[in-house]
Amino acid sequence: MDDDWKRFSLTGPHGPENSGLIKEVSKFTTDEIISEITNHVTRIYESDEILYAILLTYLSPIRFPFNESLLRGWVTSAIVGDSGTGKTETYVRFSDWINEGDLFSALTGTRTGLLYAIKQRGGEWMVSTGRWVKSNDRIITIDETQEIAKQQIKEMGNAIDKGHLQVERVASGGYQSRVRTIFVMNPKDRNNQAATMSDFANGCETL
Repeated sequence: MDDDWKRFSLTGPHGPENSGLIKEVSKFTTDEIISEITNHVTRIYESDEILYAILLTYLSPIRFPFNESLLRGWVTSAIVGDSGTGKTETYVRFSDWINEGDLFSALTGTRTGLLYAIKQRGGEWMVSTGRWVKSNDRIITIDETQEIAKQQIKEMGNAIDKGHLQVERVASGGYQSRVRTIFVMNPKDRNNQAATMSDFANGCETL
C-alpha cells in the first residue's frame, strides 16, 4: 500500500491517468461512495460508520509532508459494537474485494502469533516476528480485541505510537511497525465481563 502511495503522482508517466481518476472520483460525494460500496461490495446495511472507519484507515498515508517535515500519517481505529452488527464481515468483504489487508483473530491466535516469539535455533535465540509486525506499511484488522491481555495492548500501544517495536528479551531486536491497525471488539464492563452497547451511556465508555 505504501508503494501505491509513492507511485501515485500527477506529474509522472501515469500523471494523466491519475488525474482522470481523481476527476472521476470527485464527481461522487462521500455518502455516494459509501452507498456504492455497501450496495455492490459489502452488502451489509445500516453500518455506514463501520465502513467510514475502515476506509479512513485504509486511505491513511504512512507519512505526509508538512512544514518541511515528514509526519506520521498511518491511522489506528477501534470499532466497538455488539455481536452481529457486521463489524468484521464488513472488513472481510471489502479487503477481499481490493485484495489487500490481513485479519487476525484474538480468539484463536496468540501474542507470539501477533507480535513476536522468541525461538531457539542451533543453540542461538532469535526473534520471530508476528503478523502485526509483518504488516508494516500495510493494514491488519485484529478481531475480538477484547480478548487480548492488557499488557499486550500496552506493548502494542508503544509500538503503534512510535512506529517501532523494540524487543528486549533473551533475544533482542528492533522492528519497524508503521501499521494501519483496526481493532474490532465487543464491549466489556468494568469487571471485564461481556456487555452490550446499551449498558453504556456513551460509546467511548466501552474503551
